[in-house]
Amino acid sequence: MGRNRVASGVVMVPCVLLGAAFLSTAVWTDAAGENRSLALGLGVMLLLAGLAALWLPAAADAEPEPEPEPEPEPEPEPDAGDSITIPDESDSAP
Repeated sequence: MGRNRVASGVVMVPCVLLGAAFLSTAVWTDAAGENRSLALGLGVMLLLAGLAALWLPAAADAEPEPEPEPEPEPEPEPDAGDSITIPDESDSAP
């Protein structure tokens, strides 16, 4: 299975944005209050998850999948137009 860039982008962008929002809230504002460590943990976890979605599938692409062996083509059957038929003596066709 190949890498689906759209799916990895759909996962990466929200994770990175939310992670950055949690980290900035924990570091630069007093809004986090006593939940500062929770905001830091969530921010780091979301950033790592977003970056992993970006980089991990690329590592899987580095290992090429073995290609299946092609199936041998069946031998063609003779066409009806290739054979010559000899009419019977009892056939009264002109």
